[in-house]
Amino acid sequence: MRALKSRRYYQVGGSTGDPKKESTGYARLDARLARLAKQAQSDTSNYTTEQADRLERQIMAESSGNPNAISPAGARGLLQIMPSTQRDLEDRGLIPRGLDPFNPDHSRKMRDAKINALSELSWIKDPPKKIPEVNRLARIYASYNAGEGRIKDALEKAKADGVDIYGDPRAWFNYIPEETRGYLNKILFD
Repeated sequence: MRALKSRRYYQVGGSTGDPKKESTGYARLDARLARLAKQAQSDTSNYTTEQADRLERQIMAESSGNPNAISPAGARGLLQIMPSTQRDLEDRGLIPRGLDPFNPDHSRKMRDAKINALSELSWIKDPPKKIPEVNRLARIYASYNAGEGRIKDALEKAKADGVDIYGDPRAWFNYIPEETRGYLNKILFD
């Protein structure tokens, strides 16, 4: 009986304390659970896939559905178009001159033109590595909200820090403004 109580035989599972020598199966289970947790964190298929749903969510995030909304920064209308953005889109011939940002149809035309222009940026349309659709959408909506220069800089910083900027976009969320993280969550993930 004394031999059974010795340290070597008394520990649960006959453990010697050396995880490399143990074959209890717990190490394999822990590794599997860690892989599953990582997959859940980087799920690129669980997002708002329908364009109409994203538009509705964007309207609510931008103006709470108020076509007469004016932000403290000066963005106007249902989809919060900045006057400088409207002028830029007009100058580039992407929208006709004189659209009224407080008219919901005009606001939508300006928003669509801005989204289309952002979609053509090389780091969104054709990045060095293939990206899932949710990453492309996150880049577009983040740029719509915070400006394409700020988002491109954030992605470059994240990449330099070793963050995978080509998979699940939530991996680089800590590099963009908090307001923009909330905006993306409202449109794509909530």
